[in-house]
Amino acid sequence: MIKKIKFLLTGEEKILAVAKIHWIAFLNTFLLAFLALMVSVLFLPVIGALILLMTLYPFYIALVSYYTTDLVLTDKKILIRAGFLFQDWLPISIYKIETCYMEETILGRTFGYSTIIIHGTGSSLIAIANVDNGDVFVRKLQYLLSVYAPKELSRINAEELMKEERMRRGTAVA
Repeated sequence: MIKKIKFLLTGEEKILAVAKIHWIAFLNTFLLAFLALMVSVLFLPVIGALILLMTLYPFYIALVSYYTTDLVLTDKKILIRAGFLFQDWLPISIYKIETCYMEETILGRTFGYSTIIIHGTGSSLIAIANVDNGDVFVRKLQYLLSVYAPKELSRINAEELMKEERMRRGTAVA
């Protein structure tokens, strides 16, 4: 995975954190398979076989998500990769992120997974469910936001203030 990511990095970028999907993504599939086994043993084997057959699609979705979803945090951006036949690469600049937080259930706290939610500038919202050790990823991202974002915002605000001051004085350059 890291080899595939390296061609998207600029010269001096460093990888700070890598996150994958937790094995809990398979929990629904395992519960459905257990239900199918119980139905086939206690009631009708045909109905149990049908339920087991219906678990193949959720198992495929969980398998593809588990093996193909990666989150990479560098010192300049976040790269999110998802997909099997059609891979989506989503690079997000650190300067374009407003907030980042995680949602963690009791089961997630017990087994070490969470949902990471990233708010970009404007109205974009990205939620990645079942991230293994999502708290580490979010902690590093929030540190980057606290280090880089104020500097960039202060530079932008200073430039905007200077432009408004020139406009007010009538010395604006077109």
